[in-house]
Amino acid sequence: MDLVNLAEKLSNSHSNLLEYYKEGKKHIVPFKEVYHDVIKVANFLKSKNVAPRSRVIVLGKNSYDWVVIDLACIISGIITIPLEVGKTYDLEELFDYFESDLLLTNLPEIAELGHEKVLPFHEVIHLSNQQNLANDEFVPYQYQPEDVFTFIFTSGTLGKSKFIEVKKKSFDHLINESQGLFNFRNEDRFLVFLPLPIYLERVYVYSAILLDFSVIITPLELVFHSIQNDKPSIIIGVPYFFETFRNKFLEKIKSKVLYSVVFKSYLLLKSLGLGFLFGHKFAPFVKAWGGNIRYLLTGSAPITKGTLLFYEKMGITLYEGYGMSEIGGMITLNSPDIVKLGSVGKPFPGKEVIISDIGEILVKSDKIANQHYYKMPKEESDKTYIEPNCVATGDIGYFDQDGFLFINGRIKDLIVLSSGKKIHPGGLEELLIETGLVANALVYGDNKPNLVAVVVPKTPDITQEEIRVTLKKINEKLSVDERILNIYFYDQPFTIQNKMLTNSLKLNRKSVVEQLQNEIEALY
Repeated sequence: MDLVNLAEKLSNSHSNLLEYYKEGKKHIVPFKEVYHDVIKVANFLKSKNVAPRSRVIVLGKNSYDWVVIDLACIISGIITIPLEVGKTYDLEELFDYFESDLLLTNLPEIAELGHEKVLPFHEVIHLSNQQNLANDEFVPYQYQPEDVFTFIFTSGTLGKSKFIEVKKKSFDHLINESQGLFNFRNEDRFLVFLPLPIYLERVYVYSAILLDFSVIITPLELVFHSIQNDKPSIIIGVPYFFETFRNKFLEKIKSKVLYSVVFKSYLLLKSLGLGFLFGHKFAPFVKAWGGNIRYLLTGSAPITKGTLLFYEKMGITLYEGYGMSEIGGMITLNSPDIVKLGSVGKPFPGKEVIISDIGEILVKSDKIANQHYYKMPKEESDKTYIEPNCVATGDIGYFDQDGFLFINGRIKDLIVLSSGKKIHPGGLEELLIETGLVANALVYGDNKPNLVAVVVPKTPDITQEEIRVTLKKINEKLSVDERILNIYFYDQPFTIQNKMLTNSLKLNRKSVVEQLQNEIEALY
């Protein structure tokens, strides 16, 4: 199964659906109907002389039109360049940098500029319907393994984003090997709720078409509504999402006396090896996920082991994986029957994972997305693409005796105290969050004599004194250099909106430190 089959699989689908929300209302479109819309747009682009191998920039929020336009480009052999929403762009710079003559958008502030190279989504759809171009014969582009079909952007937390051109062979390898590990089924319903410009979110849509299951595209603000009402069977999300769900569930349990009693009984029987009396699953938790979950998968950022253990106790394994934009897919992955909580799994098929002399994780494969960054100086690409088919991840980790990979943190995040002692902040931040008192945490101390932290109390009723007392207990178990000696209490959660989290919900260290520099320095 590969990229070339997208149009054929769409047109021949008998039962699978694309479900999406527009202005809060649910819409359901069979893949067969999606196919007709895609062909109309593909023929429209052809009529506008947008040739195969040309590049089209896509800048917009998740929508049905976004999916149709993206698929139309792919089956036409047009290379898509999806960009992050929320950033400021100079249009002329974009067209020049990407050597593109067309930008498609559903953002009013871009569409209303009236630029000759900009076409709004609604205009593309309207004109393609008006011309009734679906009746024209269309021959999908026949990709070769080395052909590029789309771009991936890096998160860009440290300055300007970098871009990677993705080759067909990399995508084909990713979906076929994933299918071998998880055996997705026709009746599966896959929930997508992060922005579609993120490469893996689009991969899930393509996979649904190619592997014959349905996909639900839900805006982030409606994700919990969708889980309850749409009852997906597969959800992939970042750790922040799963941690938030756990916290909301526990709050609900505490608010209901009967649920609380049953919950405590379940945990007691589970600890005694009698979980089978509950069927090894806590029914209210399963129901909270819609009652139809087969797989929950997470990655993109570290997740606390406590969260993983909680899901395991509740009877739903949360599979953690490890991927990278520069790879164009997975590096390691936990999967059914091959799982160890706290690890990021075993090497993904076709990937050789090596630990360097300094502890850095290196990945070798002839199936990575590409061998360099797009239009970056060679010396910049060579920092990551260190040799043919080999990527330096920038992460520090180790394999245990069973072959599972564990990650300690990012090399660039490593704190070097003025004493020369090196500290991985991620593990300490996890300890703070696992207390149940802290919603967000950042540990700081580069070139300083000791560590300090910024913490956001989990709820308004949690006092600073409670957190300080708990921190003292944590510090007693740590080495002198690892101890956090002072705290700044921040009264707002870290969010995408305040730029303390990236668009993929990772901690944006640079932004947090920049925004709270004076408060952090005052801790010393």
